[in-house]
Amino acid sequence: MILQAKVPIFPGDEEDEVIERVQTQEHTLYPLVVSWFIEGRLAMRDNAAWLDGERLSAQGYAAD
Repeated sequence: MILQAKVPIFPGDEEDEVIERVQTQEHTLYPLVVSWFIEGRLAMRDNAAWLDGERLSAQGYAAD
């Protein structure tokens, strides 16, 4: 796990509504993570992800 975002689930949500919310977040997060890698900010070593020289937890970086 490198980066995660919270996706709300509301009472009465249909599956496709939740999927759309998740995909909206993915379409924002994936390019960001790729840019971190290209810029040299993100690295994988010691079987873990590192961002700006700091080892990320198993849950990754959580954007608020």
